[in-house]
Order: sequence, then C-alpha cells, then structure tokens
Amino acid sequence: MAFFYYDIAFLVIFCLIVGLFLYKNRKKLQIESKVFILYRTKVGLRIIEKLSKIIPSEFLSTVIIASGYLMMISALYLLYISIKAFAGMIVVPNVPPLMPLIPYVTTIFKTPFLPPLYFTYWIVTICIVAVVHEFAHGIFARFYGIKLKATGFGFLGPLLAAFVELDEKQMAKKKIKAQLAVLSAGSFANLIFAVIFFLIMQLFFSATFISAGVMMPDLNIAGVIIPSYSLVQINTSGVADFNLTKASEAMKENNLTEIKITAENKSYFLTPELALIQESVQERSKKELDAIIAYEDTPAYNAKIKGVIQEINGIKITDYTYFDKIMSTLKPNETVSLKTSEGNYTIQLAEYPDNSSRGYLGLGFPVDQRESAVSSIIKTLTGRKDSYTYFTSSSIAVFIYNLLLWITLINFSVMIMNMLPFSIFDGGRFFYLTALAMTKSKKKAFSAFKIASMIVLILLLGTMVVWLFKI
Repeated sequence: MAFFYYDIAFLVIFCLIVGLFLYKNRKKLQIESKVFILYRTKVGLRIIEKLSKIIPSEFLSTVIIASGYLMMISALYLLYISIKAFAGMIVVPNVPPLMPLIPYVTTIFKTPFLPPLYFTYWIVTICIVAVVHEFAHGIFARFYGIKLKATGFGFLGPLLAAFVELDEKQMAKKKIKAQLAVLSAGSFANLIFAVIFFLIMQLFFSATFISAGVMMPDLNIAGVIIPSYSLVQINTSGVADFNLTKASEAMKENNLTEIKITAENKSYFLTPELALIQESVQERSKKELDAIIAYEDTPAYNAKIKGVIQEINGIKITDYTYFDKIMSTLKPNETVSLKTSEGNYTIQLAEYPDNSSRGYLGLGFPVDQRESAVSSIIKTLTGRKDSYTYFTSSSIAVFIYNLLLWITLINFSVMIMNMLPFSIFDGGRFFYLTALAMTKSKKKAFSAFKIASMIVLILLLGTMVVWLFKI
C-alpha cells in the first residue's frame, strides 16, 4: 500500500511532463474526434525500415494471416462463453466483462484475483503493447512497399496510445494477402510478446518465490465462493421436515450463519451460500431437490479455519505435499495446534472416513484430474506442484512479477480484442477483405461485414446486459 503514494506522485509528475511537452509542441499537434490529441513524428521510421528487411517473409505472412483467423474465432468464442458463463452464475463478480483499461481499475472494481494496476504498471505495459503492435503493422507495411507517413503518440489526458500512419491509398491498391498480413501483424506481435513475457514471468517466479505454506481452498460454484471444508450429499428423505426454501428464509430472517441438519444420526451444516446455490438449481429444475449438499461436522468446519496454514504442532509447513505427509502421521482424537496467517487454532482431530487409524481435519482439497500438458509444463517451470501451496517473496520481486503479469495479460487482451470483426478494430477490415476475396463483390463483402459487426455488437452488449442483470 505504501507504493500507492509513490505511484500517485509519479502519475502527477508524468501528467506535468506530458502537459509541458504538449504545450511546447502545440503547433505540431492535431485534434481528432474533438478529444484525441495527436503528435506526429518521424522517430521510429528508420527502425521500422531496418526491421522490415530482416523480419518479414512470405511464409511468415501466411502464418500471421492464419493466426489472424484463429484469433478472430477465439475472440468470438470467448465472447460467447462469457455470456454463457455470466448467465449461469448466481452471483457475478463486480468486474464488468469489458473492463476499461485504465490505471487503478482493479482497485475501483475490487478484484482480489488480480494484482493492483498501478499507474507505473499501466504506463510501462501500454508503451510495450502499443509500440510492439504498431511497429508490427509498420514493418509488414514496408515489406509490401506501403509508404509510412509518420509514427506518433495520441493523448487523451494522461492516457496515451502509439500509432503508425500508413499511406491508405497505397494500402488499398495492394493484393488482399498483403493487406491481411499488415492488418493481422499487430495482433500476432502481441501474441508473440504475450508468450515471451509469460515465460519470463514463470522463470522469474521459479527463481525468486519460495513455498511457505498451504492455502485454504475455496470453491467457486456458479459465482458463489465458499470455503472448501468437507462437503457431502444428503438425501432429503432422511431429514425430518426439511425444506430448502424455508431453511434459507430462516437464515436470512434470523441472520444465521448456518443451520444444523441431522440425518442418520449424523450432524451436517447448511450455510446461506450453500442454500443460495441449491435454491438456484431448484428454481431451474422447478421441483424440490431429492438431495442437498452440506458441510460435514468436522474439526476444520467447527473451528472455521482461515488463512494460509503455516505450522502444525510447531512444524513449519512449506507446501501441500509436506502438509499431507504431516497429517498422515496424526491420530484420531489427537489435539493439534495449527498456525495460519489469520490466527492460531487448537483442534481435536476426528477419525478419517477411509482410514480409522488416521486423524481427520476435514479440509476439502479439490483435485482436477484433467491437467493439460501446458499446465504441467508451467508447474514444472515454476516449481508449483499443486494449486494449494502458498508462495512468498520480497516486495520488489512481487512488484516485478505483477508487472510481468500485466504485460502478459494486456498483450493477450489486445491481441484478442483487436481481431474481433468490428468496424473500430483491425479485425473488421480483415473480415471485410476476406469476404471480398471470397465473393469478388464489394457490395456483398460490405453486407457480410455489416452483419458480422452487428453480431459482435450484440455479443458485446449482450455480455454487458447479462452482467448488469446479474450483478
């Protein structure tokens, strides 16, 4: 939090420098759309010219165009599954699906799953993402003999963007393949840099972070996050006079955090969060549920253990594997002291369900057996053998890691968003040229482009509407 004040100071200084720069160069500025201030310069043209003689090739152009189609399909698919995901959620996150890319947006929308987007992160990331994207357009434009008029920066207050200005008349006269390569080159460059920075981020993590405990697992069920204590399914026919709706209403009216349920001489607990999830299922099915999910009466649940588990009986816990090893040596009814980042607990263990000789704490660690080859490689690179081990490092290392994370995420986001077949993105013109190549008719191609743009607009608005309706 202390860095926040330095970051604000840097933002103020940056705004003053930009303001002074714009004032000194006011005669060279142009205003577009009444809000954007453009500053054109020849700086960068020589670099682009040199790179255009080294990087591009006809083969690479083919690869870039193919990736453009894959990115376009991926972008549309992500929009579709976003709508589907939000529609299926009981509680949606308070982050809008189309989150504006401005400094401190993560603080504004309170996103615990993302690190803060400081202005320092934002300015460094935008410079990298924008320059890489625009230079790639320029490099392939020059490869195909398209003149570059200028490079430059656009300003909207302290927000900025880079641009490379092509000769649009020359661009339009080139073969469709050349135009497609130029248009998709920007997103392809963002893809390459997203991969590069992702690998750097993972290697940096492996070199600077150390395992220092076990994170209490959470479950995200349809947008409702619950602690992952041991959950069981109870047949409602075995519970006397139980009604899910009435139980939920009773908890709301009396401000209860749980209701005790007795079935087959065993005790279970229903919380408002579990009731909310199952009420939603009940509403969709239009009938009472035959079985409900509830927490087992376990030591972990009764103690309401929270935080990162750091010690058991004074023994430091480094990772989940070591935690499981220590737990396997403990016996039923044994009293253990547990230290977490949230406090200290003294707990009497129960009997393990499948092994009467082993002590049972009652934490649920969900295991995903569908681990991909990619996630396996990532875990190997970072030393993350599981999803529950907590890692720590110095504040400087965390700062650098979060910066690398934002560079990766924003490169990926720009890559995907830019290839949507919509008028304001490169993907819009990319789609139009594809339709033109297929139909040989400008009228038909333009009609197809309008339909595609309308579909994208409906998907974008649909995502926001579903989110607003659910929030």
